[in-house]
Amino acid sequence: MQPTQNRLFINQQATLQPIETSASGKRIRESLAERTESAAKKHKIETDEPSRICAGSVMKDMSDANVQVAMQIESFKYGNPPFATAVPAGAARGLGLQEEILNFIESAIRFESSGKANQSDMGINDKALAFLYLMHQLASLNRLNDVLADGEFQGTSIPWLLAFNRKWDLLEKMIVNNIDIDFNSSPVIGQQHENSIFLLSIFAQQSNLARFILNTKKPIDINAVISEGPFAGANALYLMAITHQWDLVRETLAAYPHVDINSSSYQPLPDTPLGAKVIHLAALCSQWDIVHWLLCNRLDCQVNKPIDTIHEKGITLPLLAASHGQWDVLETILKRHPVLNINAAITTGDHAGYTILSILGLHKRWDLFSTVLNLYPHASVNASPHHGDQRGMTPLLMAAEAQQWHIVAKAIELQPDADLDTTYERCPLGGATPFWHAVNNRQWPIALTMLSINPYLNIECGPDSFSPLTSALVNKQTGFAKLFLLLGAKDPPQDDLINGTLNGVQTPLPIQYVAQTWRSALELTRVKIYDTLYNTWNRPENHSFAWIRSDRKLRSQIACEILIAEHPEIPFFHGLEKIVEKWVNLDDQRNVEAKERVAILALRQYRYNNGTLESPAPKVIRDIRRLILESIAEVGKNYPFECTNEVRREIVERIGVEQKGNPRLTKSFVEKAIKSAVIPDNPGPPTR
Repeated sequence: MQPTQNRLFINQQATLQPIETSASGKRIRESLAERTESAAKKHKIETDEPSRICAGSVMKDMSDANVQVAMQIESFKYGNPPFATAVPAGAARGLGLQEEILNFIESAIRFESSGKANQSDMGINDKALAFLYLMHQLASLNRLNDVLADGEFQGTSIPWLLAFNRKWDLLEKMIVNNIDIDFNSSPVIGQQHENSIFLLSIFAQQSNLARFILNTKKPIDINAVISEGPFAGANALYLMAITHQWDLVRETLAAYPHVDINSSSYQPLPDTPLGAKVIHLAALCSQWDIVHWLLCNRLDCQVNKPIDTIHEKGITLPLLAASHGQWDVLETILKRHPVLNINAAITTGDHAGYTILSILGLHKRWDLFSTVLNLYPHASVNASPHHGDQRGMTPLLMAAEAQQWHIVAKAIELQPDADLDTTYERCPLGGATPFWHAVNNRQWPIALTMLSINPYLNIECGPDSFSPLTSALVNKQTGFAKLFLLLGAKDPPQDDLINGTLNGVQTPLPIQYVAQTWRSALELTRVKIYDTLYNTWNRPENHSFAWIRSDRKLRSQIACEILIAEHPEIPFFHGLEKIVEKWVNLDDQRNVEAKERVAILALRQYRYNNGTLESPAPKVIRDIRRLILESIAEVGKNYPFECTNEVRREIVERIGVEQKGNPRLTKSFVEKAIKSAVIPDNPGPPTR
């Protein structure tokens, strides 16, 4: 036996002999002996290529020196003299590496054995010792790159053992010695299933080793994922991303362009958003070149997936790109990934409620704003922050503030439900709305379109000194000024002078005077409409207007035609009829006048039938009339009715009926009289 052989053999004996004498050591040896016979009887060592051997094929009886030496000598015949003394320099380096690996494994065996007495789970410790014994015998036979082909440790090898224990120096020495390593090797079963040498090197941030594995072009399962533990579900690319090895990410994408980019851990990891993919992690770490490459080369990027960061929740990749001002990335997303959740909004944090359009408006990127509306007509222009002094600042309001009228016109054309009355607390022009901005910037066609969308806009918006009515008067927009008066605008507060016509002469006039003059002219028109549509059809002998009473839309059209005939400068638009209907208030005015007329006639009829011809005091008359009007209103709450001629006549007759004894007009009597008049099932006059 050579001196080196003696040293190694004695070292093995000295190291392992105390373990073998223990009961557990004997159990291990017996179990291993049961699985196979001596390795010298079953295999020859072949070194021309990496071999895969059975876990039971390794020599188990380490005290059999003759067999061990015989295997070493036979190995030498095939050109791999692991223990020879007079060998080339390369083999000598290999011999030193073998000694280092043996020393490491022996120290691991000693550690496991010394701690075994304190282990509560003896089975786990026994399994670890059995695994170390196998690895020790592989190292003793200089089978440093063999991978176990079956058994409970199938898929493992000495390189995997070194990587698992972070003995990177020894693994690098194996690479330097040109030992052909299977970097894909990993346990087939157990907690380390699929946890290959390649994955272990990435997790330990051994970038040089991982880069070497990538550059060797050796076959590796790039999409293998960890099956158990806190990183379960992660593949190599995801591990690179969470450990911020971005250079490796770039090299991996270049070498494996079809790698799974949507792998992620099943469980939450510290400082890593749950569910975030590689593209999200790259964006969060400002690796925008990686993000852009993925968007251009992969169609499976999960751009719509919301993730929760430390400060904000519900943020998607387009929102991340817009928030960081990465406009080229956002444009790529818009053009190459058309099925976007364009209305996705941040759900919590300082920017809760912000959408892509909101962020584009804040950064005044109107080119991309217009692109979004072209590609996604349903992109909401009504989104606004959920809280803070900017609540209510919608994308539409931002565009109006910036006087981007082509965008405003496109937005209200695409979205008729756009909020045209919105404003926000920090607005420099307190209470200014999109409608206010359109009027004060003399965008009259856009203002008219807004009124056609919502005829009942708030026309008292903005600062008092710059109300829509004031703007219309100053800019000589008589038609719009009258239109705003129809909507109930208040008179301008200031006494500024504007050019007006007085007695046919152009002269400066106070703005309030002009507004009041036009208001009076409109009031005369309203009287004319009322007289035409109410007093005419309300005559009992005239039945030609009966069909008008039952067609409210027709009445509105007639009223609108009378208004336009009297004031042709008022612009006509879809929705003007609704404004006129509300302004004339025909039904309510008719009911109010009819009810007042009923109170007067009922009191007169009551006095006549009950012989109270003396004139009562004015206060008594007012109280009785108020009693009748209140009773009519009270009955109308439960039994709504319209004061037509027939109903008025019935109420007057039943209140004014002759009473016996001491006649009195009490509240209960009046209410019963009204109910008997308006409810067909209750005929007959009320009795006291």
